[in-house]
Amino acid sequence: MGISHSASAAVIFLGVFVAAGSLYPAVANGTERVTDAQQAARDNALAEKNTEINVTRAVYYTGKRVEVNVTNTGTTTLDLEAVNLLVDGEATNPTGTIDGVERETWLPGETANFSVDFANEKDRVVVVVDYGVSGAKPVRVVT
Repeated sequence: MGISHSASAAVIFLGVFVAAGSLYPAVANGTERVTDAQQAARDNALAEKNTEINVTRAVYYTGKRVEVNVTNTGTTTLDLEAVNLLVDGEATNPTGTIDGVERETWLPGETANFSVDFANEKDRVVVVVDYGVSGAKPVRVVT
């Protein structure tokens, strides 16, 4: 083997070394992102499994409003401001309180009260909370 063969081998080795050096961070970063996404999916699945609500009361006061009481029966703290209240399939923007106080967090075991003004009689409410967990109840009409 002459000098030309040794020089060619060195150039090829150097090229492979540089290519591997730039490929490794890309592969490591991609693997880390996939691992983080899988962990986040597992965390969300566990939180969804631990989230449960019970619609305990749904009342329509004739010509006035619908009032709904919902208890957080799961073990997950929920975002009270992110609750969706559907009344007869119509999305509403309810005012939510716990013990008469507007808060952001809804702890396990607490009952939240929602109120929405309506002029017409309503039949059914559906409450949707974090992670897509929902509960429904027929509306009782009070005159």
